[in-house]
Amino acid sequence: MSQSCPITEQLFVGDSEMAALMQLLDWSQLPLGSVETWSKSLRTSLSICLMSRFPVLIWWELELVMFYNDAYRPILEATKHPKALGQKGAIQDETRQVGSVFTAVTEKTARVISERRLAIW
Repeated sequence: MSQSCPITEQLFVGDSEMAALMQLLDWSQLPLGSVETWSKSLRTSLSICLMSRFPVLIWWELELVMFYNDAYRPILEATKHPKALGQKGAIQDETRQVGSVFTAVTEKTARVISERRLAIW
């Protein structure tokens, strides 16, 4: 874990668990490197992610480094959270290239299960 610095305090805003985890993580030891070197587009995407009330997952750049917000945590479950934060992923498009992916999702599993249970009655 790294010490908090002004740039991380400005970047990882809010009082969410994920903002706190991102602020404390030693990014210099992970694929994207030090926060000071991150692009404006990544910083903007993270701001949107952390401030959203909807589940948001970001796979960033060629390394497909994973970022997500508090609302996305239940989707990862305890087996992947918080280990997934800042880790590489593997995804390819139709040209067999990789790129950044911004994913906003709506979790419907509980609602669908409830509807199915009601339909059985």
